[in-house]
Amino acid sequence: MTVPQPPLPDQRAGGVFFSHIDTPRVRGHFARLAAESAPWVQWRLVFNRSRFVDLDSDLAIADPATVLPQRHAQMLRNDGVQRGLLDAAMLPCLLALPQPQVWFMEYDVDFAGNWADLFSQYHAEPADLLSSSLRPRDRDIEWFHWQQVSAPAAVDPHLFCRGFHPLIRVSRTLALAYQHAVADPAWAGHYEFILPTVAAVCGLRTLDLARRPGQRLARNYLNTPSAPFLAPGTYVWRPARPAYFHEDPASFELPNLLYHPIKTDNEAWGRRDDA
Repeated sequence: MTVPQPPLPDQRAGGVFFSHIDTPRVRGHFARLAAESAPWVQWRLVFNRSRFVDLDSDLAIADPATVLPQRHAQMLRNDGVQRGLLDAAMLPCLLALPQPQVWFMEYDVDFAGNWADLFSQYHAEPADLLSSSLRPRDRDIEWFHWQQVSAPAAVDPHLFCRGFHPLIRVSRTLALAYQHAVADPAWAGHYEFILPTVAAVCGLRTLDLARRPGQRLARNYLNTPSAPFLAPGTYVWRPARPAYFHEDPASFELPNLLYHPIKTDNEAWGRRDDA
């Protein structure tokens, strides 16, 4: 297999590392990510300082209430970004970066290997959305969040799709299409439904991170998409792991795979759905 060559610095993808926890352990995790993937992604650090949208970064981020007014209003009625309204914080961050492709990674994602081995796979991949557990509704009718979703009447329900978004890459084309689409309040529910469904409605290309490009049997994560918590697997909703890879590599049983969630600072994770 041909080893991809890093791009010129100004041709790297953008990246947003997003966390609602600011601790030395989280910053150490970010430092490894930024250093190892530097040839491929230019990362920016964004902290959300409350359960709503209170962004702290050196990025010039537009007012989230003006970027996505309808979703921001839904987020306020929801009493925060938990349970599916994280896009109210995510999209302003994506649009604050100039690159045509931007990664968005939550702080509790990890990779049991060198981060460059993951991100180098996708530099030449033009898909508008890279995510995980991408499944149309007719293949995943038991997904819990279907009961809360809605879309404009003109949207064919056969296009309904869901994903799992702790780590995604979004093209600027999709980010702008999403901003335009969700100005219609008929779009409601979990953004893990809205984002891939808007991509489908707009005829944009989506790709699951599960399989390594050009390697039929190699994978980037393991999980069970039809299970409520996506478990068993390495990349699930629950259970959580207590340490990052750079802190305890021996606890990551399979190499060169994505892992989620890593909850280093939340002892109550097993009892909460908002962490």
